[in-house]
Amino acid sequence: MAVTPRFGAIILCGGQSRRMGFSKALLPFGKKTMIENAIDILGQIASEIVVVASPDQILPELGSIIRIVRDPIAYQGPLKGMQSGLMHISDQIDSVFITATDSPLLKPELIHHLSNQSENFELVMPFDGKYYYPLTAVYKVKPVLEKVNQLIRDDRHRPFFLMEELHSKTIHVNKIKEFDPNLDSFRNINTPGDYRNILQTTNLPIPEEFRAPPIHIEFYGVPRLITKVAHATLEAENLAELISELSRNFPELKGPVIVNESLHPAYRFMRGTSEFLMDLQDPLVANDKILILAVDAGG
Repeated sequence: MAVTPRFGAIILCGGQSRRMGFSKALLPFGKKTMIENAIDILGQIASEIVVVASPDQILPELGSIIRIVRDPIAYQGPLKGMQSGLMHISDQIDSVFITATDSPLLKPELIHHLSNQSENFELVMPFDGKYYYPLTAVYKVKPVLEKVNQLIRDDRHRPFFLMEELHSKTIHVNKIKEFDPNLDSFRNINTPGDYRNILQTTNLPIPEEFRAPPIHIEFYGVPRLITKVAHATLEAENLAELISELSRNFPELKGPVIVNESLHPAYRFMRGTSEFLMDLQDPLVANDKILILAVDAGG
């Protein structure tokens, strides 16, 4: 895909990463870091890239063509990061794609599509019927910077407010499926579980320090008949991740046992011999023994 003249990109990477517990910009993604992966994707279409980081944030060597901008004060939110990036993009750039550093499956075709829709608009943003995606959107530099400055002066710090203040266009994500069928561009990383899931999707290794604890599963009744195995060991830190791992390793369970990323109401998880687990965020610990059984079988 050819680089688009007068089109740039801004990567916001100065967030606190509280839930991740580790700087997302430095997370390994194959042989690169997440920030390097984002630059590689955006470099396929953007003629200039600005990275906005917190004041003391450590970044890898990104090369002389990447402009690194430091927020004057750390952790002031994405609108302040957008302001910093827009202030430092060159006068040669008319429009920019703004994103975070934690969407490693971003498709250049998505960026190209949004850019093509932006000629008569100051903002083009995807929408899924419920949520807007301001950090997967294309912005006209000059009018947007003016409105960002105004919003910050008015203490209105949500990027969504730009939709109300600018000549905007929304694009439903269904129209994006033509070149991103699974909408992978909108998958981001907030937790270690998200990180592991995306690495597994892309067949990349999980760094040892981010591996989840091993969990020993016993299939009973119908689940055993479906999978044709009695036992399995998977890695998960809570029930939600365990269900995801079961779906990935035993896709035949989807439908009869796993429905909409939850256990079918006819089945339960039981830890040990008597503890039923119901909450998807229930934590699991190394070498937990989890039984999957029908409700009537568990009494």
